[in-house]
Amino acid sequence: MKRLINNTLKMLQAGEAKKAIEFCTKSVRYRGEDEMLLREIRALYRKYPKTSDEERIHLSMMSSMLYDLLSLGKGRQSSLLCLSPAGLAEEVCLSLGSSESIFYALGGTTKKLVLPTDVDDTPDEHIKKYFTADSYVRCISRKHNIHCYRDGAGALVLAGVIPVKSAVLVDEEMFADEEPLYFTESTHFVSPVYLLDRAEILIKELLQIVGYPHLRIRHIVVYDGGADCYPINEDDMWESDTQWLGRDLDNLIINRTPGRVPIEGMGREEYPTSLLEVLQVACQHYDQLEQIGPRYMERDIHEYVKKQVKLT
Repeated sequence: MKRLINNTLKMLQAGEAKKAIEFCTKSVRYRGEDEMLLREIRALYRKYPKTSDEERIHLSMMSSMLYDLLSLGKGRQSSLLCLSPAGLAEEVCLSLGSSESIFYALGGTTKKLVLPTDVDDTPDEHIKKYFTADSYVRCISRKHNIHCYRDGAGALVLAGVIPVKSAVLVDEEMFADEEPLYFTESTHFVSPVYLLDRAEILIKELLQIVGYPHLRIRHIVVYDGGADCYPINEDDMWESDTQWLGRDLDNLIINRTPGRVPIEGMGREEYPTSLLEVLQVACQHYDQLEQIGPRYMERDIHEYVKKQVKLT
């Protein structure tokens, strides 16, 4: 963490705000290191009275960047208050209209997505039963039954639903040029984990375009086809690094743990405008990614976004 602080401060002092932002966000992979972050913020505050006006601006910016990496709810207002000594808080409030993220004020991208006028990303009615009434849920793909919400820690959760009424044999490995398939006694369908992976890559590309700060993205697969709907080879899947091992994935098997439903997602007020715009554009383009082919790479989606997503 000290290396993160020192290197980011050096970049800020050199006037390389955008480089500092990118370094800071990439260095802290997940939220949840609150105690460590707060300890470093306190250290910066101790330095503050002894420094010059120019250096105070750098310290304020650094502190606000660290605040923005705290778990959602703890850092949003604090990151703006932290800028007050540098005289930047009012300017940030005016430019953002809220405390979305201090990163925009520090030289982040000014690119804006052209929003679709014919895309409806409201959730399907049958999806709403999984969530509390005040949870704000968005649709990414109706064709593939992919929706998303924000959990209590601020992560964006991509959710896929399996409604089949029988046990499921799951497999994430591809055969020839086919997408990975899940099998039941009577049918088969594309792996929802594979589909969620593709959605995550697309959303990350769009977040990077608009300069959105680090956002943890999780996956959840909901098995809701009755008492017999569950992954029959679940234990094997968690033991293999070509399957689920190491993934930020959760299986919600309704018949085993009914107490986990409804899911309590965050409300509308916890979605910055820029994030909502990203999700709306993701809904517009997700199904079009199928033209890339099943054996896509991240760079393939990057090239698609570069060519097909319109910016202002």
